[in-house]
Amino acid sequence: MDMSRTLTQIKSYSRINSLPIIPVQASSITLQRKPGDFYQSILNGIRTAKDRISLSALYLGCGLKEKTLVDEIRANVRRNPRLKVNFILDSHRAQRVDTTNSSSLSMLSDLRNYDNFKVQLVVTCSKTSGITKYLLTRFPRCSELYSTYHTKALVFDRDVLLTGANLSDIYFDRRQDRYMLIKNSKSLSDYLSLLFDDMESICTFKDRLRNHNQIFIDKMDKPEGYDCLVIPLFQHQKSGLTDCDDFLHFLVNQIPLKSIHLSSGYFNPALDLRWNSVLVPSEKANGFYEGSGLLKYVPKLYSAILKRLAREYPARECRLYNRPDWSFHAKGLWAESQDDVYIHVIGSSNFNWRSSVRDFETLFVLITNNRDLMQRINDERDLLWQDSILYQPQPSMVIYEAITRLIKSFL
Repeated sequence: MDMSRTLTQIKSYSRINSLPIIPVQASSITLQRKPGDFYQSILNGIRTAKDRISLSALYLGCGLKEKTLVDEIRANVRRNPRLKVNFILDSHRAQRVDTTNSSSLSMLSDLRNYDNFKVQLVVTCSKTSGITKYLLTRFPRCSELYSTYHTKALVFDRDVLLTGANLSDIYFDRRQDRYMLIKNSKSLSDYLSLLFDDMESICTFKDRLRNHNQIFIDKMDKPEGYDCLVIPLFQHQKSGLTDCDDFLHFLVNQIPLKSIHLSSGYFNPALDLRWNSVLVPSEKANGFYEGSGLLKYVPKLYSAILKRLAREYPARECRLYNRPDWSFHAKGLWAESQDDVYIHVIGSSNFNWRSSVRDFETLFVLITNNRDLMQRINDERDLLWQDSILYQPQPSMVIYEAITRLIKSFL
């Protein structure tokens, strides 16, 4: 990449904060648009991997498509004894039993007999006390409301698949998310797989991450001759780790930007990201639409939040994803600097209070001035916005607005 003021600022920020800048080729990046393509990429990665598979998600579903993934892993492990497979899942969500008495953990039970297979169950809310500790002990499912391990990234040998989707059939069918495949990147795949090797000790993760980053920075070649750079960011405020929020704050306050487009499945921003246009689900496209019990009211709460934001920032465009029979879970930030450098963010964060203060999140920042990649990223964004309508404020939602003020950090 050619040096520019924006690139100089980002490199300086990364150096000061010990963030690795990982070079990749723009031509190695594929932006997938359909849930079925995402599923097929996972299958292909599992079938062709020879050395390592690392799968990080909130949970693994229990349907037929997920069973096929597990069967393909089993088949590859049997024919390839040197293959190492590592699942990293949220502890409580992975042990939650569904109506068929199955769970993520039970789906993987047979594989745990293989020497080169492991499942890491991450607990993100171990440091609790008082009434919080009592509630989490008495009602285990409350732990998912309080905090989750939310990172979504998949590694197959040297290939990396970045997404915001979980490993569940609803994400393979009619739930719109985002999927970025980066092929043949030894540096990025090494960085993630080595970090994922020990994820259960969240209480020590910040120190381990800082050490991991510094070792990686010291041994990595200078990012010259590449047309795209990737910066991995992690967030778990309870552990004192705020790299995602810190970078986003730096981006919108220090980099002169032409525009910012933002999308989120559950939008309730803790930071003012100064978007020109934001895309969020309509109530029917919200993942909690027609949920059971109190969950069915969640879409109304997000509508109340959007109404408040539209009132607070009347010059900013708000759009609702409104594709019939589809839900919306896509998260991303698209920004272009005044000197034509493109900054793109993909990952697990919904850019909301939960992502900032409760969950364990991972974002990947792509920086490029490659015209072809910039156009492809913009094309993907345009297709998401294509299935949207302009937000029209709803009638009075005083009760819902009052509730969101009380529980905003859980949304």
